[in-house]
Amino acid sequence: LTMLESNVSQKDVSKFAGVSPSTIGRLLDSDQALLRFNSRTLPTNIAIDEFRGPQGKYCFIIVDNDTSQIHQILPDRLKSNIMHYFDRFSLKERKRVKSVSTDLNSYYQDLVRRYFPNAKLVVDRFHIVSMLTRAFNQVRVAVMKQFDPNTREYRALKNSWRLYLLKSTSLNYTKEYYDRHLRQKVTMAERVGIGLDLDPQLAAGYELLQGAMTALEEH
Repeated sequence: LTMLESNVSQKDVSKFAGVSPSTIGRLLDSDQALLRFNSRTLPTNIAIDEFRGPQGKYCFIIVDNDTSQIHQILPDRLKSNIMHYFDRFSLKERKRVKSVSTDLNSYYQDLVRRYFPNAKLVVDRFHIVSMLTRAFNQVRVAVMKQFDPNTREYRALKNSWRLYLLKSTSLNYTKEYYDRHLRQKVTMAERVGIGLDLDPQLAAGYELLQGAMTALEEH
């Protein structure tokens, strides 16, 4: 269990321990082995999330954000079981928690507000960027479908779509390449500009996405 808490695969652990991978799986499936109820202390800054565990079952994980070490793993992500775990800590101990980092899962946020009255709720930046890129792609596809599939405008928005999701500072503004979809030489920046010029809403969404990525990068 100690090795599994570090960045080591189950396969490597099984080789080191001299047991089969299935034995490791059975150990992880054992609630008593997996649950290391620490009923005394909590890290000052924690992160909570879920991950796909043995046999595709989702588990709940608590990480110490200061050390990046696993604090606890629960065998499922049921709200009642998560509440049961946090109920083991005194209010005084839970008030010591200064921040909780999580995703956009609403009931995780409800749990943070309920159990950690002094903690700052932090939404993981990965999920913010992921949400914005999905929204931008939805706008791009909607604009693209306004054009005939055989047109240059349609190809400009359909192909090389990954360029739109890069930081603008990562685009090359000088080196040209031949774009077979547009049948012309362009730089990466020009290629993005051709698509953005087709719709003002798409261009506005691009500026919003770029601004958010820059703000997160520069804290």
